[in-house]
Amino acid sequence: MSKQPSTDSAGATSEEPDRDESEEADVEPDDTPPRPEENPTRDLLKLEIDVREDPFTIAELVRKIDAKPPRLILAPDFQRKEVWDWTRRSRFIESVLLNYPLPPLYLNQRRDGTYLVVDGLQRTSSIYRFVHNEYPLQDLETLTWLNGLKYDELEPLLRARIEDRKLNCYVLKPSVPFGVVHDIFTRINTGGMLLNRQELRHAFYQGPAIELLKRLAALPRYHDWLGKRLSPKRMGDQEAALRCIAFIRCEPATDYKGSMDTFLNNTLQSLNEPKAESEHSALMGQFVRVIAQLHDVLGEDALRLPTIKTRGRLNLAVMESIYRVFAQHDATWSAHNRGQLQANYAALLNHDKYRAAVSLATSGVTRVRDRFRIAREILEVGCV
Repeated sequence: MSKQPSTDSAGATSEEPDRDESEEADVEPDDTPPRPEENPTRDLLKLEIDVREDPFTIAELVRKIDAKPPRLILAPDFQRKEVWDWTRRSRFIESVLLNYPLPPLYLNQRRDGTYLVVDGLQRTSSIYRFVHNEYPLQDLETLTWLNGLKYDELEPLLRARIEDRKLNCYVLKPSVPFGVVHDIFTRINTGGMLLNRQELRHAFYQGPAIELLKRLAALPRYHDWLGKRLSPKRMGDQEAALRCIAFIRCEPATDYKGSMDTFLNNTLQSLNEPKAESEHSALMGQFVRVIAQLHDVLGEDALRLPTIKTRGRLNLAVMESIYRVFAQHDATWSAHNRGQLQANYAALLNHDKYRAAVSLATSGVTRVRDRFRIAREILEVGCV
């Protein structure tokens, strides 16, 4: 079979020349999370989700952030970056002092009782930073005499006005599904960059599993070869590592049920459990070994889906299926069968059914089962 043009999720072919490496990752969007309106019932009462209106004073919000451990999590390392400059922060504080109407905050309450800021990071961080004297007010338009003052320099009456101001908060209760929270976030986002699913996972599943992903993404061999091409600023490098270790922990033919989102979420939840602590070091060692083997045996351009005119883009479906085969053998296997594996790899990328399984509807059960089965069958041919 000759190499065919790659296709995107809409079926359009791509024959562009190679672009900047940092933009070459070819990742089909995960299956869309379930939205309330996609439920077949027309009973609105059954479509409602558990969202509560629960106002907090600024003093309460600050106390929740400062608690040990924090009960309100800003986590700007996974949220869209804090983009407000000091002038915009100052004018927001001015609006608080003037008792102007303010947009509501959206918080997700997790099962452990902590809250995650879904929408309102800029406002919440501006309040928190000001109350902790991290910046003076500047460029105020109405309360001009307060310019240059930090929080502790305000008169007690003004500090009390800030602390006692109630902010309207909508709290998404723990029963709201992950996919619905993602949907709500995209609908009510008031500015800045929307979180992708891996960034939301980073928020929801804080713990040992997220720390493991950070360590995997930081490995020099992985970062220098693949990670820097997988949108590390949006955690694409961590998602790719997660998919690799998720599919080595299960049997794709029987354990994958058709939702990539749910599958990856469940993997993180499982890896956060205390009993999984000993598994982390094994996964780390395996990842180090397999990435080195893939690079050494298959070369710099491995894990791409070539087109007629280009070497293709990095493809996560290709990556996870080939990773699993190499992970199931030791290092001597790949070294001993180096030439055979290179020939088998070329045959795999020219296999019609495999290309279909890594090109379109890649989260479907049949596509997942096909690519892992075919990858193993073809890569192991002639190997000893």
